[in-house]
Amino acid sequence: MAKKSKRNNHSYGVHRLGLFFVAVFTLCFFWGLVNTAEPILHMSLMKLSFIGFEGFDSVSYFYGAVQVYLWAWIYGFAWHSIMPKK
Repeated sequence: MAKKSKRNNHSYGVHRLGLFFVAVFTLCFFWGLVNTAEPILHMSLMKLSFIGFEGFDSVSYFYGAVQVYLWAWIYGFAWHSIMPKK
């Protein structure tokens, strides 16, 4: 029996998608600290997008990172279920 390659494993791909989403969230999170042009708008959008986001602190970052990682798993499995099987 052939051993499954890590690159062909669906969970491995979804995990990588989750890490990508967390990286994008991290960029967005720190962009709000660096760019002070529209801080109220940025804070409002983050509060609307992420449950439990209260400000630019470690707890809000943790909640947001966990949420985007979970969304990656949801999107990944939804995509996997609608794609035709080879």
